[in-house]
Amino acid sequence: MLKVIRSPEEHAQALARRVEYLERYDSLSEPEREACEVLAVLIEKYENDHHRVLPPTPIEAIRERMAEMNYKKKDLGKVLGSPSRVAEILNGTRQLTPEMIRRLRDEWHIPADSLLGPGPNSTPDPQSSAPGRAPERDLSRYPVKQMFKHGYFPKATGTWREWSKRGEELLAGFFRGVATPEPVLMRQMAGAKSIVCPYAVEAWGQRVRVVAGEMEPTLLPWNPQAVTNPSCAGWSGSAA
Repeated sequence: MLKVIRSPEEHAQALARRVEYLERYDSLSEPEREACEVLAVLIEKYENDHHRVLPPTPIEAIRERMAEMNYKKKDLGKVLGSPSRVAEILNGTRQLTPEMIRRLRDEWHIPADSLLGPGPNSTPDPQSSAPGRAPERDLSRYPVKQMFKHGYFPKATGTWREWSKRGEELLAGFFRGVATPEPVLMRQMAGAKSIVCPYAVEAWGQRVRVVAGEMEPTLLPWNPQAVTNPSCAGWSGSAA
């Protein structure tokens, strides 16, 4: 029986159920297709109510433009005035100066509002423990020991025994800057009988974003000559 989604666990279960429907959509009965469509509406409502889309941070705005234009870190270094500042800016250990913002706006055409970040009048996250701060996370819900074992906390050197009583500190650093969890779905966990831990999935999603953010953009520049006419490439199919 379908019902309104009220918790992260129910949201994860609804996602898994909808994926299961979509994977065999052609063979669904009429009632099952109806259930699939209703699930989509319920999922969308829950996500709209609980996952507010935040504006990009200055670092996200820079990374998005780098990926879009296939810029490298050396290109960013030229705009910032010093290659040594690139890592500090992208890691969040150094703030953009007014001159850096001006050059990124004028040369890379990134809106100044994105580079300045949220202002004092921006809407606070309703789930935050204080305006402008990320919400506190319940340590008992996250598999912190397994996260430590799999390298989610690269700056935490040593053994788990040495860090086992500092779980709150590890989580706070790992989720720093993340106000609300973004919806993610691991396909291999989407079976009808799967037991999904939304907190483990949330941690995995954040780890993917961290690793992706540390990678150099690999998009190749657009080459119109690479697109050929199918009739010139041995295409033997008939036209639709």
